[in-house]
Amino acid sequence: MSQALLSLHEVEKSYFSSGFGGKREKKVLRGVSFDVNKGETVALVGESGSGKSTTARLILGLDKLTLGEIWFQQKQRSASSPAEQLQMRKQMQIVFQDPIGSVNPRMTIFKIIAEPLLTHGYTREQAMDRVKELLGLVGMNEQDMHKYPHQFSGGQMQRIGIARAIALKPELLILDEPTSALDVSIQARVLKLLKALQKELDLTYLFITHDLNVVQSFADRVLVMKQGEIVERGSVQAIFEEPQHLYTQNLLEANFFVK
Repeated sequence: MSQALLSLHEVEKSYFSSGFGGKREKKVLRGVSFDVNKGETVALVGESGSGKSTTARLILGLDKLTLGEIWFQQKQRSASSPAEQLQMRKQMQIVFQDPIGSVNPRMTIFKIIAEPLLTHGYTREQAMDRVKELLGLVGMNEQDMHKYPHQFSGGQMQRIGIARAIALKPELLILDEPTSALDVSIQARVLKLLKALQKELDLTYLFITHDLNVVQSFADRVLVMKQGEIVERGSVQAIFEEPQHLYTQNLLEANFFVK
């Protein structure tokens, strides 16, 4: 195996349904293979329905593979023990697209951020100290822990979502369209925060998006996904300056980004 932090090898995902004529198979992912090396940002780009979110669910263990292998920290997910699976889950977290819709509006910010800490054995006092630290890391005040989601803007809630995602000191963050619901000026601030945290905390990012403008300024490498397949891959410079696949060219020409 390579020394990549995350590796997908010929990953396939199908969903099956029953109907007239018997069982029907819908293939969502077809032979997806890629590596994510420690400390880098890899962007997974494609239109809605291309298979990006399914890929994220498989990596996180929220859905089961049909075929293929997923390796994380040199361990194969499907062959790992329950204890190893738990450790993997701690070491890979996700930042969601909708920072407000992805949390319980009746929970305080403390409870939202502390939930994974308490689940994994922190005492309430330890969780309180960690939440204060996390709020500082993302540019919020410790007094904010006593407030509720409706008291914050979308950009502030995304900072809180990032605080929750890094609470357990993961190695890999899956960023699932983390700025698409935000105004452009707020997007820039959140991306700047993510860049700073990556450097400070030695984080690795899999950045799922359709926004090629954001990719151009944020990622190291790009994977272009169409209908469940990786149709092109390369450095940001190579993808933007000399795209080889017609689908990638069409994405660029369709004003998905601003030069």
